[in-house]
Amino acid sequence: MYNQNFAKVELYKLKGQLEGLWELMGVSMHDEELVKILRMEIEKTNTLIEVVSKQLNY
Repeated sequence: MYNQNFAKVELYKLKGQLEGLWELMGVSMHDEELVKILRMEIEKTNTLIEVVSKQLNY
């Protein structure tokens, strides 16, 4: 049960991180290098969300 609760907390944190990355993307559209970095981070965060969600059977 502890691992499942930990995974739920991690999922919540990742979703919050993803939201923050998208907000940064919205204000950074003029900086191509930053947009590239943000896209990579968004992709990585989405992958982590998928992995944790699968572990939780969401």
